[in-house]
Amino acid sequence: MSLRTCARKVFLSQILKAMNEDRFYAFYGSLRLGMENYNRFKDGLEFLRKEELRGFRLFSLTDYPYAIATENSADCMVVELFKITNSKTEELIHEVEMNAGYIFVNIEIAKQKFGIYLFTEAKANDVCVENGDWVVYKQALAFES
Repeated sequence: MSLRTCARKVFLSQILKAMNEDRFYAFYGSLRLGMENYNRFKDGLEFLRKEELRGFRLFSLTDYPYAIATENSADCMVVELFKITNSKTEELIHEVEMNAGYIFVNIEIAKQKFGIYLFTEAKANDVCVENGDWVVYKQALAFES
């Protein structure tokens, strides 16, 4: 089942404590190209490509986003796919994400497993990023101020 063609439901049984065995990750927020955490960890990140994932919804916590899995193929978010090139960078990113309250899940994109950090549910008053693109959303906010 491909993420690009249909919506997926993330089951709690998919949640792993370990990181992605091939060091492939899908980042949708502060770890995307040019964003603050990307700049922090860029020496250990190899950009692969950008993808649009169906069945995920993006929300803003003002300074950074979170995403949830949905069963709605109309829900969509932009991710950038990376290979983390060293274990220290991978461990540091994992620690940052887990300490921020995310869960770690492996998803399949084009027959390859990618790690992604998600929330299990949306909070009532959090703003939905309607276009699903955190970088565009943050640029628009900066332009408005």
